[in-house]
Amino acid sequence: MINLSKKYFPKHFKLSEKNISKISLTVQDGMHFIRKNTERFDCIIIDSTDPVDNSKVLITKSFLRGCFKALKSSGLIIQQSGSPIKDTNHIINPLMKKYESIGFKKINLHSFPMPLYPSGTWSFLSAKRA
Repeated sequence: MINLSKKYFPKHFKLSEKNISKISLTVQDGMHFIRKNTERFDCIIIDSTDPVDNSKVLITKSFLRGCFKALKSSGLIIQQSGSPIKDTNHIINPLMKKYESIGFKKINLHSFPMPLYPSGTWSFLSAKRA
C-alpha cells in the first residue's frame, strides 16, 4: 500500500531530508511491536482495519496501555475509529472509555468525509499522554 501510494500520489511524499530523518515507519503486527518496544515516540498512528479477527487486539486495553507507555510525555495517539454513524456504540465510545481509564487526556473524535466508504463519513480518535 505504501509503495502504491508513493507511485500514484508522489506529491504527498516530498519531504526534506531533515523531516525524513525524523520519521520512522513500521509495518508489522502492532501488538508484537508494542510488546517488544523499548523506544519512546512523539506520536503513534494506528491506521488499522476494522476491529475484527486479528485486528481486534488493537483496541484492547493491553495494547492501548502499551501505546501509552511507548509515548513520550505529551505524546499523541491517533487511531482509526470507524464510522461515527454506525460504530459509535460498539467501537468509538468503548475506545474513548479505555483511553480515559488508561490515563490519556484531551481525547477527541474527529470525523471527515470518506465517500468511498458505505456511510460516507469516517473517524479517528486522538488523545495525549499526560
